[in-house]
Amino acid sequence: MLVCSFEPGQEEPAFLAGEKTVRLDLSDISGTSGYCSAEAGEEIRRRLATFTQEREHYLGNGNYHYMTLFFLERLEAEEPYDLVIFDHHTDMQESSLLPMLSCGSWVLYALAERKNLRKVFLVGPPKEAVDRVEEAYRERVTFMAEEEAEALFQTDLTENVYISADLDICRREDIETVWDQGNMPLTGLFSLIKRIKEAYHCLGVDYCG
Repeated sequence: MLVCSFEPGQEEPAFLAGEKTVRLDLSDISGTSGYCSAEAGEEIRRRLATFTQEREHYLGNGNYHYMTLFFLERLEAEEPYDLVIFDHHTDMQESSLLPMLSCGSWVLYALAERKNLRKVFLVGPPKEAVDRVEEAYRERVTFMAEEEAEALFQTDLTENVYISADLDICRREDIETVWDQGNMPLTGLFSLIKRIKEAYHCLGVDYCG
């Protein structure tokens, strides 16, 4: 697993214990926390280019969830695929200050830029967050509450999937993140990911939080 290290002294989360990891130090790049400047994005892509074998990634805390977009960019040679996201937030809110890739808007960029991305299945955001998503995106995004996660296996998921999991979907007694959190057990999340990987052709998985 590739571990992206944005913060000095960043420790690997307990769930990675026993995993074989490779660390990519990104801590010297400015303009990365929450928002990703164009210059930072170019440098991150340059450093990622040397890591071609890893299909699982840990992105750091939720402020760096936009990193998923960079890993999706590497899938353009693949067949059309679906993106399955577990997250307590939609990550579909453009910045009110200026248009810039961020942890809160990266899904919008994926829908607009990744031509082989067919649909997004987003599990976890509360109804009030979903209601704030612009209607124009609803055709390609299927929203599910945490308790509806099992319904993923009754959807029209295509054969090829990429999975992105923000651990803020999980209850705080299992793992503590930097954002407000949902109520899914951590073991439940990992069980769902395992089942998806067994049932579909998984192009990659990333975790943050």
